[in-house]
Amino acid sequence: MLNCVYVDSPTDFVVDSRAIAKKDDGKVTCTITNPSGTKTENLITPQADGTYRISYTPFEEGRHTIDILYDGLPIPGSPFVVNVRRGCDPKKCRAFGPGLQKGIVEKANAFTVETKGAGTGGLGLSIEGPSEAKMTCKDNRDGSCSVEYIPTEPGEYDVSIRFADQHIPGSPFKVPVDKHVDASLVKAYGPGLEPSQCRTGSPLTFKVDASKSGKAPLDVKIRSERGALPQHPVIKDNGDGTYDVTYTPPPEGSTVKANIIWDGKEIPNRLGTFLDI
Repeated sequence: MLNCVYVDSPTDFVVDSRAIAKKDDGKVTCTITNPSGTKTENLITPQADGTYRISYTPFEEGRHTIDILYDGLPIPGSPFVVNVRRGCDPKKCRAFGPGLQKGIVEKANAFTVETKGAGTGGLGLSIEGPSEAKMTCKDNRDGSCSVEYIPTEPGEYDVSIRFADQHIPGSPFKVPVDKHVDASLVKAYGPGLEPSQCRTGSPLTFKVDASKSGKAPLDVKIRSERGALPQHPVIKDNGDGTYDVTYTPPPEGSTVKANIIWDGKEIPNRLGTFLDI
């Protein structure tokens, strides 16, 4: 009837009454008696297919007697005997939180591990990646623990979570780690931002260096007192955290302004953004 029932581990089984002629007052009842003689609460849930699902969580080790009645009469095989033992089931553990989705360099990245209902076993945590990452774990005294880790280099990290020396579902977790996104760390420089280099009709290029910030969208708006330029600037991603931006200046006598936006914020570290042509 039931296999591998553990102390403090939620479990369930199904009672199939579909072969019995339906009665308006027919119902399933269940009594679970523990080794000490006390009772364990259970939840009976009627299913759409005419069966009943009975759920309970044993809290004592040893022989449990399960009496199942339909319309006041024992069903065939009742009472059933189930031996509950202390054990472990890593599949009943789970881990979740933002620190398992992505991480930030030099920041405390957090996630939670729940072991409630998994039985008895030790919890093992490790992280491997481009750098050593300091990890701390706090027992919440409710079957869960809060974990934080601080990586020092960007890249992909493997976060391994084991219960009783076995990986829990999803472990090892592949976590991309990047630098903190900060527009104040982005700089722009080059001929395209120097008034002395600006000539009508001659394409100009300047560089945006975002290598010290985490990845984010780059937007560049170049306009004169007459409005936006007819052609949008061309942005080339160099793949190393830097970008080359090329644009064609407006007619002579114009004043050009470059707005360089990183992650929705205008960068403060730029040179020569007001160009007189």
